[in-house]
Amino acid sequence: MEAVLQWLGKNWGNLASVVGLIATVAGLIFAIRQINRTKMAAEAAREAATKTSQALRRQLAAPDIQYAVDLIQRLKEYHRTKKWDSAIEWYQPLRLTLATIGAGFPGLTDSQKLILGGAREQVRLLEDQASTLMQLQALDEPPTQLLAVINAIQSDLENILSDLKLSLPTNNREGEEDDH
Repeated sequence: MEAVLQWLGKNWGNLASVVGLIATVAGLIFAIRQINRTKMAAEAAREAATKTSQALRRQLAAPDIQYAVDLIQRLKEYHRTKKWDSAIEWYQPLRLTLATIGAGFPGLTDSQKLILGGAREQVRLLEDQASTLMQLQALDEPPTQLLAVINAIQSDLENILSDLKLSLPTNNREGEEDDH
């Protein structure tokens, strides 16, 4: 026992250095693991925030799309009744709504983006035609070409709305009535 105590007395500094080195390495390993865990948690939180933001924008897009469909219904009625001055007032809000949908909804497919872009252009052309018809005021029948274009835009928007509603989580759709 005395030999062990003598050895410890002579080598105590070396032994303390070895123990200190082991503790430092263990602490470093622990710190690296904690950093990796923190990094993974931050990445998971960022991904969850992105998904939540996209889901929220999808939910907020549904009323915009429904509003655009409602505007189209209003425009169709104005066309049928040849109220061109009333129709003209609603083309710009429709174009703005279509632009808002295109810019604010991250879940749009390339095809849907093209449909919305084409719809905005068609609405602009329809507005020009309605303006001309308002000046003429000579038609006895509502122009079927205008109604056909508006019906096509409405159908496209209803398809996008349907796709959107299907992409929403099931619990968010409970209690909703079918708009069709």
